[in-house]
Amino acid sequence: MPDYPKNEFVLFSNLNKSKQEDSKEDYWSKSEWSLDEIHKLHEWAWNQATRVQNQRGEECVEVAMKLLPRKSKAGNDYYLAVISDPRTKQEEQAAAEDPNAPF
Repeated sequence: MPDYPKNEFVLFSNLNKSKQEDSKEDYWSKSEWSLDEIHKLHEWAWNQATRVQNQRGEECVEVAMKLLPRKSKAGNDYYLAVISDPRTKQEEQAAAEDPNAPF
């Protein structure tokens, strides 16, 4: 397996499909992020991340998110969202071609 660079931070969330009749196509999430990972995100955002401007003109940083389809122990479908610092195009391509990649 290739030696992938360590992520600066990784946050996980579960996205669940709404069961309400009027919003069946919606997803919701309630995440529990460790304070250590939030601190890593904060340090990365202020000290390493490339700054960009959003459509409202606010200073921002870009993060990467991957949605992975999963099935709960109860048999319910959901998405596992993995949020981390962005990878280079070469790292993304190598990971996409490697079935043993971390995500």
